[in-house]
Amino acid sequence: EIAFSFIKATEGADHHDPRFGENWIGAGTAQLARGAYHYFTFCTAGQAQAEHFLRVLPSDTPALPAVVDVEFSGNCRNAPAAGQIRAELAGFLEPVEAATGRKAILYVTRKAYRRIVSGQFNDNPIWIRNTFWEPSLGNRATWAFWQHTDRGKVPGIKGPVDLNVFNGTTAEFRQLLESRSATS
Repeated sequence: EIAFSFIKATEGADHHDPRFGENWIGAGTAQLARGAYHYFTFCTAGQAQAEHFLRVLPSDTPALPAVVDVEFSGNCRNAPAAGQIRAELAGFLEPVEAATGRKAILYVTRKAYRRIVSGQFNDNPIWIRNTFWEPSLGNRATWAFWQHTDRGKVPGIKGPVDLNVFNGTTAEFRQLLESRSATS
């Protein structure tokens, strides 16, 4: 059973997914819990990316927390050092979390988790991609979401779909969906 959907809204400081509005409405019509995500580009200032994302982010409630997708795949060719990426990511997270009143979820690959996120951003929920086995985050308590495949099939959607699971109870999911004061 499909219970939730994270929908790409923006990328970098200037790309807006042209189907975001349609997909957002469609997920709502299908009665799915939904959240918006931003693909974070390493070669663009985090503040500029946050401003762009916040212009597009719906204010519907309830909704899942905002997500920032942090991965090396498909990113700029000459990525800055990890410390600079972390600083720009913090520059993205601060205004997004202030505007939404909750901690953003960090979507990461294993490589991005190890090189950028591990030991940092400890209060942010982690959504990890690992299509081979259940992920382990080392000394961190646990992951909140896990993308376990990028080859799922969903009726009504052409082509492969990413499938994810939430690591918690129905009550915990409902609390995440309805929370608004995670950063207050």
